[in-house]
Amino acid sequence: MLIKESPYYYKGKAFRVNTYGDTRYIETKILERGIDQLYAMLSHHSKVLAVRFDFHVRHYTEDNQFMTQLVKKLRRHLYNKYGMKRFGYLWAREQERVKKQHYHVVLFLNGHKINHPCRLLHWLSDLSKRHAHDNLRPPKNCFYHVHRDDQMTIDSCVERFSYLAKERGKGYQGKGCNNYGASCLKNRGLICQIR
Repeated sequence: MLIKESPYYYKGKAFRVNTYGDTRYIETKILERGIDQLYAMLSHHSKVLAVRFDFHVRHYTEDNQFMTQLVKKLRRHLYNKYGMKRFGYLWAREQERVKKQHYHVVLFLNGHKINHPCRLLHWLSDLSKRHAHDNLRPPKNCFYHVHRDDQMTIDSCVERFSYLAKERGKGYQGKGCNNYGASCLKNRGLICQIR
């Protein structure tokens, strides 16, 4: 479903979303997956570091193997470097005027193990260069500290990553290829439920 009004109501809760003043559509299935994964991380960790960045690939591909491989390498790196057993993510594939796609990504990390994304972004940038992709591009103010008991930090994070759910730029991929991908973390159900 597409919406262009903010706030968006999901499971009885109002979330501010970035619709550029009710002028651009958002795909709710992408937004909802991101919200679910953020709340799932908060059910495991009282503090989450949300990190936003973009990848621009050098050559068009009809699949998303780039993101599949990135998630595998990131999982191994986070476990080996930080002892992190879980992390959440949401990515969106877009292609507009250029002939190749780019990806918008948000990671949800244990904020007790990583307090600032500088080293992680440096590692991701080195990884992208080693694999012949254009540089990683973090936007300004690319990270948020999200606290389980602070609805303002949750709302700010959701509003920021709602950009990934925008309709514009979607639908230019190969047959059977998705516009987005997300982790499959389970909410522990004890806390952080959206009602």
